Amino acid sequence: MTLLHLVKKEIGYHKLTFGLGLLSVVVAVGVLVSLLKLLHAHDIQTERILSEKEKKIEEQMQKMENDYHKIMEEYGFNLIILPTTQNLGDFYDKGYASEFMPEDYVDRLAQSNLVTIRHLLPVVEQKIRWPEELNRAIFLFGTRGEVPFTKKAPEEPPLLAPVPPGSVILGYELWDSLNLKVGDKVKLLGEVFKVSELHPQRGSKEDITVWINLKLAQRLLGRENQINAIQALKIYASGLDFKSIREDITRILPNTQVVVLENKVTTMAKARDRAKATAKFSLETERQHRLKLRGELETFAYWLIPFVIIACTWLQIKSDSLCVFNKSFFPWTYRGFVGH
Repeated sequence: MTLLHLVKKEIGYHKLTFGLGLLSVVVAVGVLVSLLKLLHAHDIQTERILSEKEKKIEEQMQKMENDYHKIMEEYGFNLIILPTTQNLGDFYDKGYASEFMPEDYVDRLAQSNLVTIRHLLPVVEQKIRWPEELNRAIFLFGTRGEVPFTKKAPEEPPLLAPVPPGSVILGYELWDSLNLKVGDKVKLLGEVFKVSELHPQRGSKEDITVWINLKLAQRLLGRENQINAIQALKIYASGLDFKSIREDITRILPNTQVVVLENKVTTMAKARDRAKATAKFSLETERQHRLKLRGELETFAYWLIPFVIIACTWLQIKSDSLCVFNKSFFPWTYRGFVGH
C-alpha cells in the first residue's frame, strides 16, 4: 500500500474533518491575501491620486509663471536702487531722483553672484524744459539698455531695449500734440534726433517722457559717468522677500537704498507665493489623509487576521469533536484501513 493510497484512505475516513480543515486554511489564506491586495491597491490609488494632483499643481504653477512673465514684459521693473543721499519724500514729489551715483555701480552689481534680481537698467532722469517746443516740461530719460549679469546664463530677453544713439522715443502726449510720426526729426537741447518709436497712452508721467541714449543724456545734463537710479526686477523665488533683497543689494552697494514699486509684477509674485504655498498644503493634506486611511486599513487587518485564524482553529476543533462523536455513537459510519 503506497503512501498516496494511505492519504486517500485517511481523507476518506475524515471527510468532514479534512473538508473543514481545508476550508479553514483557504479562508485564512484568502483573507490574508485579500487584505494584502487591498493595501497594495490602496497604495497604487494613493500614488495615482497624488501624481495627478502634483501634475495639476505643476500645470497651474506653469500657467502662473507664464502670466508672471507676460506681466513682467508689460509692467517691467519693480525695484529702484537710489543713492542713500536721496530724500524719498523729494523723490516721490518730483517723480525722479535729484541725487547721483557712479555709473559703474550697475557693473559692480552685475558682477555679483546675486540671484534674486534680474534686468539691471542704469538710468539718468531729470525733469527739464524743452526749449525748442515752447519750453514745455518733459521728463528726459537716458538709458544704455540692460546690463547682463556676468555670472548668470542663459540671460533672459531684455524688458527694455536700448535707445540707439541719435534716436528718440516719445511718450503719447508729446508725439500726439506735436503730430509726430516714426522717422520724423526733432530738436532737443540743440541736438537733432530721429523719432524711432512712439509709446501708446499710459496715463502716467511716461506720456510726457523723452527717451534717449544714456551717454548723450549724461552729456546734455552735464552728468558724465553718473546715474541717479538703477531699475531692476525681483525674480520669483519662494521664501525670499524684499527685506532680504534690500540687505543683499545694500551689502554690495553700501551707499544705496532700495525702493520697492508695488505694481502688478509685485502683486503677481506675491499671489504666486500664496498659490504655491496653498497647493503644497493641499497636497500634503491629501497625502496625510491617504496615510491615515492606510493606517486604518492596517489596523483592521491586524484585528481581522487573528480573528479569522482563531475562528478557523475553533472550526477545526469542532470538526474533530464531531468526528469523535460520530465514531462513538454511530460506529457503522466508521471505516478502517484494514479489511475494507
